[in-house]
Amino acid sequence: MPASETAAASQAYRKQSAVIQAYVKTLPRAPGVYRMLDKDEKILYIGKAQSLAVRVRNYVQYAKLPLRLQRMVSLTVTMEFITTETASDALILEANMIKKHQPPFNVLLKDVKSFSNIAITNHPFPRVEKHRGKQQAKDTYYGPFTSMMAVQEALKTLHKVFQLRNCRDHDFNTRTRPCLQYHIKQCSAPCVGLITQEAYGETVKMAHGFMEGDHEKILSMLQTRMQEAAQAQQYEEAALYRDRITRLSQLDHRHNRNMRHISHGDIIGIETRDHTSCIQVFGIRHHQNYGSQAFFMTHEPGAKPEDILACFLPQFYTKQSLPKTILLSRAPTDFPLILTALKSLATAPLTISVPQKGPGKALVDEALSNAQGALQRRALQSLSQQKYREEIQRYFSLEKTPEYIEVYDNSHLQGTNALGAMIVTGPDGFEKNRYRQFNMPKEGQLEKGDDYAMMAYMIRRRFQNHEGELPDLLLIDGGEGQLSSVTKTLKELNLVIPVIAISKGVDRHAGREFFHTVDAAPRQLAPQDPCLHYLQRLRDEAHRFGITGHRKRRSKAMVKSALDSIPGVGPKRKKALLLHFGSPDRIKLASVNELLKVPGINDALATTILGYLRE
Repeated sequence: MPASETAAASQAYRKQSAVIQAYVKTLPRAPGVYRMLDKDEKILYIGKAQSLAVRVRNYVQYAKLPLRLQRMVSLTVTMEFITTETASDALILEANMIKKHQPPFNVLLKDVKSFSNIAITNHPFPRVEKHRGKQQAKDTYYGPFTSMMAVQEALKTLHKVFQLRNCRDHDFNTRTRPCLQYHIKQCSAPCVGLITQEAYGETVKMAHGFMEGDHEKILSMLQTRMQEAAQAQQYEEAALYRDRITRLSQLDHRHNRNMRHISHGDIIGIETRDHTSCIQVFGIRHHQNYGSQAFFMTHEPGAKPEDILACFLPQFYTKQSLPKTILLSRAPTDFPLILTALKSLATAPLTISVPQKGPGKALVDEALSNAQGALQRRALQSLSQQKYREEIQRYFSLEKTPEYIEVYDNSHLQGTNALGAMIVTGPDGFEKNRYRQFNMPKEGQLEKGDDYAMMAYMIRRRFQNHEGELPDLLLIDGGEGQLSSVTKTLKELNLVIPVIAISKGVDRHAGREFFHTVDAAPRQLAPQDPCLHYLQRLRDEAHRFGITGHRKRRSKAMVKSALDSIPGVGPKRKKALLLHFGSPDRIKLASVNELLKVPGINDALATTILGYLRE
């Protein structure tokens, strides 16, 4: 930093540190949470303290603060404080507030969703399904699973080995013949009576045993049944049991022996490099591997892993349920405080430790090794992303290498159910937490199917009240018309952002796209050019995101138009019909007697419904 800028920053720091010093004189020596705000009342930083007065006083000691905190203090105009009864309460409050406000100077854990469970429903013929969200007391849940791959693997086993149904209840109630799942031997077709309730109940019990880790008992039961079927010369049934045994044995062989020493725990390893840390979490439930996931946290270079882990644990476990055991590769900063805080959140006794030997140490080392590998792959990915961006800068003569690119696309069907989509990519890839969908105005405000007007409307919505830094580049799915529409809108908003439009090439074939810019004729990249593939990937991601939202909207509109025009069918009856049949198409195929099974439907109304839907 030049000497003049350093002097200016120092002067700004001294001015704002005086503001902080004034707060110190009135603060109690009590635990709590503090927030630092800028001139626009935006939160810069959220912190916790065992003693607010002591902690805040540290910010006026200029020489001891790193550059990042010096800059933060120089931007601070005011502070807000919340006292708590205990330091652990302050830790939990801080984590919740950080998740809500995402302050720029905090170490943030982003893109964390609640993990999925597997549910076995309470039904005469239970259904097995993936579940996320609020749990019903009547159903049985297994999880949470740390990765979606682990969920899919478990569901695949439950269907292949135990042949439990996955259809919804209204499908189960209305089927007259077995579906494809039965024919590929992944369901026993209880919907049409091909298995008795008693026999199905026995397989459900075995499925519960499998999910609870009692593999040896399940294998023994299956072997007994295979032998009984073979002795009775029921060879097809014996072969079915044999296939189940083979699959279960393969799964059991793949399990890590060290997991047998932990019934319900999370294994966490952290690896730090430069400005990024990778935290690998293994989930173990019922002595089984419930998957693993890598979480990345960005921070200042030179940050200590202990500090990063101390930021991660409260933010992570205020979102996820706590296991009985947590094994760490190293102790976090303020370990006793974090332990106390997490124990207050737990619904069962909780232990957190840093194992030095034995099976626990082996598991932690495995998590650490995975974190190191994930961090290395991310670094290589970032290098390739940087290379693509440098090529974009060179090819399109941009003033600087674009780090943040926003990609825009419109999605509609002949102008109906129009939706605009924006995706964002940064140095580390797609940033899905920043994706947006834009609802288009009602009919009459924009001409139906006018792609140019839709694109202009979306850009205006995005930037007319924008906050924070602008993107380095806009990539538009379209040709010269869309480009002109976007550049005109940006000019009206007094914004200068480079824009590239990508249009379909000859015969709309991939690899023949044309790229349009304001100051150059349309051009093409060589079909094998990696930069072309990168830009195609960005365009396709925006298209995928847009078409997904459009299909959901179109599906809702189809349901609305099909049922809302029927006399006598109000919101309650509409809901009852959809819960029973699933869709208007299924209602249309039903008989009057089947419609009479729906609460609130009589003979006359059933006839009216079928008459409207079949016209």
